[in-house]
Amino acid sequence: MKTRADTYLRFVLSDNLKRLRKARGWTQIQLGSHSELTQTYISRIELGKVAVSIDTIQELAEALGCPPADLLTPENPNNKGA
Repeated sequence: MKTRADTYLRFVLSDNLKRLRKARGWTQIQLGSHSELTQTYISRIELGKVAVSIDTIQELAEALGCPPADLLTPENPNNKGA
């Protein structure tokens, strides 16, 4: 059963992934080549349409050169979006 917290974390992950990817000037295809994930899967993550494993979060973090926590921590912790 999907909870509000699940939805919130998907939003945080999708927002941070997109922001960090764009900060590097990468397309979804380029991130895919660094992480060995498909562009389609990355797109679904950025749209919040898929729940990802811890392993996938680690793989994305390594590709982006950041700690996994950077993908799961809200950019502005005081704004939880709802």
